[in-house]
Amino acid sequence: MSGGPDGLVIGFDLGDGETTLAWTTRYGDGGIQVFKRRSTGERSVLTAMARSVGDRRRLLGEEAVCAAGAAEFSLNFKQGPDPGGLETPEAVLFVQALLAEFLAEHGTPPERTGPARSTDQADTAESAAEPMMVVGHPAGWEPEVVEAYARHLQLRGVHTRLLPESQAALVHVRRPGATAGSEASDRSMAEQPTAGRVLVVDIGSSTTDFTLITDMEPRSLALGADFGCRRIDFEVADLVTAHHRDNETLNAALAADGGREFLLLACRRAKEAQFSGTQAATFDQPVNPRFEPIMKLAWGWLRQAEIPAQVSAPGGWADEFRALLKQARRLMEDQDPDQVVLTGGGSRMPLTRRICREVFPEAAIDNDPDPAFSVARGLALAGYTELRLERFRASLTELLEESALDALCSKHISEGFAELKRRLAGRVRGAADITATTAVEPVDGGEPPAITALREALNQHLGERVSSLCRDHGVPHDALDLDFQLPLSVAEALTDQLTRFAKRQSNLQSGVRAWSMQASRRTAEWWQQRKNTFRPAHSGNPYADIARTAAVWGVPVALWAMQEWSVSRMVKEIEALSLDEGKADELTENIRAHIRDQLLERLTEIERLIF
Repeated sequence: MSGGPDGLVIGFDLGDGETTLAWTTRYGDGGIQVFKRRSTGERSVLTAMARSVGDRRRLLGEEAVCAAGAAEFSLNFKQGPDPGGLETPEAVLFVQALLAEFLAEHGTPPERTGPARSTDQADTAESAAEPMMVVGHPAGWEPEVVEAYARHLQLRGVHTRLLPESQAALVHVRRPGATAGSEASDRSMAEQPTAGRVLVVDIGSSTTDFTLITDMEPRSLALGADFGCRRIDFEVADLVTAHHRDNETLNAALAADGGREFLLLACRRAKEAQFSGTQAATFDQPVNPRFEPIMKLAWGWLRQAEIPAQVSAPGGWADEFRALLKQARRLMEDQDPDQVVLTGGGSRMPLTRRICREVFPEAAIDNDPDPAFSVARGLALAGYTELRLERFRASLTELLEESALDALCSKHISEGFAELKRRLAGRVRGAADITATTAVEPVDGGEPPAITALREALNQHLGERVSSLCRDHGVPHDALDLDFQLPLSVAEALTDQLTRFAKRQSNLQSGVRAWSMQASRRTAEWWQQRKNTFRPAHSGNPYADIARTAAVWGVPVALWAMQEWSVSRMVKEIEALSLDEGKADELTENIRAHIRDQLLERLTEIERLIF
């Protein structure tokens, strides 16, 4: 993968036990990679930090544990910063150091800023040239704590934003080509089942995050912020110290700088080995000499201890995890999710899956097959997806501003109005086959047929173009519903002018008919009164018969002719109608705005699942 630092998208998963940095480029070249440290070969970097005695250089990961003479050793320092505090937390110092190490290989190391600049305040043009870093945080942290964490993490030259860790894990699990359990799936994130309820349980070292996704809308559950797998490490460490409480050498090593932290690390390595069924190991290189008594005395005992039995004992970690799941179920109004996705290092313990199935018997339980990297990969994927959707949105704006769309709308608006006039004229003529399907009035309570034709033409034209944009920008096709519905204003604007004219002429026509009927009645009465006057003197006179017939039918015929003339004139007036000046342009803009709103709403649904 190539490109300067401005082409990087970084996902940073700071764990209490281990930290992972995943990365890709703005255009996803080469997929998502996990950073591997050159000095130690670590991909899951031990979240440990120390200072080199000679040059005061900050040491990270296994270097912090193994460097001779290293001082200020610290471990398990992931915790929410004090919202009112000014001192940079150790966790943030660790992020800065590991990020600088990564960028030293792939770009320019970052610098600390003065006043923090939030993501929302970042200038769009400037941020487009910056590497983007998405950092995870426990979902259970309070908003003011997250805000303080984000403030401390702002670096000059790096566009930074935060995302709940469990949400990032879901983004990774539902990536294209993701797998759920042992069954592979090539479905995209949008193709995964989202209509139901999905609960993501991210079991980390210091926290357990719960995120409920309902109809692509994520919601973090406020619990688990102080419950993680390191509780097991503390319990096991207490057993070690209790067993060797009279050993002065061990007690002295534990009292030394970093001694207690190193014992917790050894307990964690032993725990992971026993739950995974692998050979227990600590480090590939000698540890700091002051930790050697802990290795000699504690490590042998740890390898023989039954840590899984300790975890499953009554009142132990397993019971606390079960109680936490039940609390989550109550927050979900005692409704089982359709799917539970287990991720995080703690998900590798088989008992976590068993307890989830016990608490949520109706749900499908899925494990992330590679939980150590799922959050970091999800964070990088979330950042990449955000940039991808920004590019898609810009291309979509260009599409909607094309003159071809104006021409298409104008063409179909004109054709639609002409069709409406034709059908209205037919209705005025009284054609029975048109009365029931006139375009002026909706059919069966729906939209007028001419409006349907306009909508279908737009769907075909824009559907093809938007699908092409989706392919170009990697947006799943099914994430967008391309059956565009036109605003009611379009139908109303096309039909209102005709409807008002029809009503006006209908009233006039009714008046003509009423006047005609009254005139015919008066003529008949007049004729009855005077028919003897016009009786011919000699029966059978043809001229007298013609005069009599003309007198009887002349007025009705004249009235009928007047009616036909009125209908003919009305039809001509309908055919001469045109849209008000500027109405076609106004309708085109309304259509464009409505389509833009619909597309952006679909994109927002995708973004809600990510950020």
